[in-house]
Amino acid sequence: MDVVDGSADSGDSRIGLSAADRAAKAAFDRVVAASTLLVLAPVLLGCWTCVKVQSPRRRAVRALPRMGFRGRQFGLLNFRAPGPDCDDSHMTRHGLVHLPELLNVMRGDMSLVGPRPRPVKAPRSDRSASSRSSTGHRPTGVDLRPGMTGLWMLMDRTELTPDDLATLDHEYVASWSLARDIRILRLTAARVRYRRKPN
Repeated sequence: MDVVDGSADSGDSRIGLSAADRAAKAAFDRVVAASTLLVLAPVLLGCWTCVKVQSPRRRAVRALPRMGFRGRQFGLLNFRAPGPDCDDSHMTRHGLVHLPELLNVMRGDMSLVGPRPRPVKAPRSDRSASSRSSTGHRPTGVDLRPGMTGLWMLMDRTELTPDDLATLDHEYVASWSLARDIRILRLTAARVRYRRKPN
């Protein structure tokens, strides 16, 4: 794999995949996302119905503001948490609330595997620009779309610092391959379904 230097809108130096690797990754993402949406269409419909029954006047899917590729903002799609009469624990435990993120992948906002999506936070003051490394605003230094899962998802630690995330992101880019993306997806599925630690 070729690692290339890039530059974000903020002017920070970044690393990313070569043009050929980016194209292969994007094609893989869309094929898998489209296939998964087709197979899980009944599950998506069931989740949508569950949420709408509990909150008829509210949208079943919400868009959470996140920082995306090269600093562009996008709406991360998630199902709203259903009411107490619906099987909230089942939806949460098996990650069903995140299924709409497959639509983000189809739209090109996200990748199946990549850096953790960062929340968008309003700057508190002019000096916030100099402290972005601690607030999560500063780019991680990798020129990739955020992922539905990634190395950050497979960590045993629940709280990862910005430095931890940056290290994981660089490690992911440096050793990227489609085979590794498939392995990360498989480990993520096992972790969500069986609560099993990755090997």
